[in-house]
Amino acid sequence: MKHKTRLKLFTAFQLISSCYAFSTQSSNDSRTNTPIGTSHSYISTYSTGSTALQMDFRSLFNNPFDNNDDEEKKNEEKYFEDEDDSDDGDYLGCTNIFKIKAKSLKVGGCRLYLSLFLIGEVNNPERNTWKMDQNEEGGIDLYYNDSTGAMIITFDDEEIAVNRMGSAPSMNYLMHETGVINGMLDQLDEIAFDTSIDEKDRLILLTKGDEIDVVRESLSFN
Repeated sequence: MKHKTRLKLFTAFQLISSCYAFSTQSSNDSRTNTPIGTSHSYISTYSTGSTALQMDFRSLFNNPFDNNDDEEKKNEEKYFEDEDDSDDGDYLGCTNIFKIKAKSLKVGGCRLYLSLFLIGEVNNPERNTWKMDQNEEGGIDLYYNDSTGAMIITFDDEEIAVNRMGSAPSMNYLMHETGVINGMLDQLDEIAFDTSIDEKDRLILLTKGDEIDVVRESLSFN
């Protein structure tokens, strides 16, 4: 926007200069010669007899600058509003695999518990099958070695979501993804229904109690 504003100002001043030079040559103007110092040099000064040109200048500044800047400002605000509306916790270009709603979720403990499980899956079925990393949202990214797909796991106080990144994942990726997801569901089931731990102290407390089974059934039909 700064570059566009500078260009508009430059163009406007060019127009003002041209109009002013033209106005000084009209019959309504008067010219006087004013001596400079004690020398015989003179400087020409001009005065206009009408405010019409000034009104035109005012209109020039009010319309092209104020209105266009307002228009650009509105467009920018609309763009960022659209960006905010689209940011609903999902990643652009990702397909959701499953979401599990929770009545309560201890994000740090649950992330650590699943991280320990995933570390054991990095070299399964062979060395460096997966590469694990922590994403900006504090979740877990799991990249497959053929670069055709990745799993993105996110946590918040009421939900765990697993998304797949990649528009054309390989068959090997999909096969190994299934194994990892089944293992993750087993881990979540274990910590959600561990009767040796009081409900209030569990890392995850499900809303209805059957969310993990529902996910398993839905994935079995995909």
